[in-house]
Amino acid sequence: RLTYQRACGLLPELKRTAISHAWAGYVDSTPDGIPAIGEVEGIPGFILAAGFSGHGFGIGPGAGHMIADIIT
Repeated sequence: RLTYQRACGLLPELKRTAISHAWAGYVDSTPDGIPAIGEVEGIPGFILAAGFSGHGFGIGPGAGHMIADIIT
């Protein structure tokens, strides 16, 4: 809501609009922007797949294939 209020201050025409819904959450990312996928050293059988920066839905199938290759 604060972002909306600030945007309305910059663009007064936005005051005629309403927020239909809002979302807030954690979006993970790695320093280089490339997801971390692989076995975790010291934890046998634990495979990590993280750092998709909110794009997991789109590249998830490819990540799944990579993980399948790791475990088979």
